[in-house]
Amino acid sequence: MTRALSLILALSLTAFAQAQGTPAATRQVDFSVFAGVTGIYTGLSQGRNAAITAGVDLNLPEIYRLRPALEVRATYPFDRGSVDAQRGILAGVRVETRYGRLHPYVDFLAGGGQITFVRPYVRFDSIILSSEGPSTVLSPGAGLRYDLTPRFSLIADAQFQRWNTAASLSGHLFAKPLTLGLTYTLVPHQRHPR
Repeated sequence: MTRALSLILALSLTAFAQAQGTPAATRQVDFSVFAGVTGIYTGLSQGRNAAITAGVDLNLPEIYRLRPALEVRATYPFDRGSVDAQRGILAGVRVETRYGRLHPYVDFLAGGGQITFVRPYVRFDSIILSSEGPSTVLSPGAGLRYDLTPRFSLIADAQFQRWNTAASLSGHLFAKPLTLGLTYTLVPHQRHPR
């Protein structure tokens, strides 16, 4: 997986370098930050959480109507539900396209997370778990941004996460976080030719 992330990063940086050398590049590199409320179906005994998700994107120049970005996001539950609470920090790549004010995208994120059980959890083979240690999380997803202004956008984001955990006989849980939030783009100052 490290090789795949390294390859994606190298391709993104190559695309960035090519766009910088092209005078007709329409959008330069910028940053955006986002935050939203997340409902999580935890994948364990019909568990649900409510959480805050926040992150930052490094948006790279557009290539063939596709705009890549590097993303880091964190999720922290404020309502742990009745079974388990999931929190994590993920990083990866996002690629979006544009149709007027709409920006559909797909992403692939990976990172670490932790599961905390609301009460001691008895697994099917009688193992009692009270708190789960660090877990590897893989998270492909998709979403949609809608521009309200040049800087502010509404965001709807859905992920399908695979957690490694001893709470399941298979060793994996499949969580489904759904986020609604707001994005703010930090637009760089334009240099005017003299």
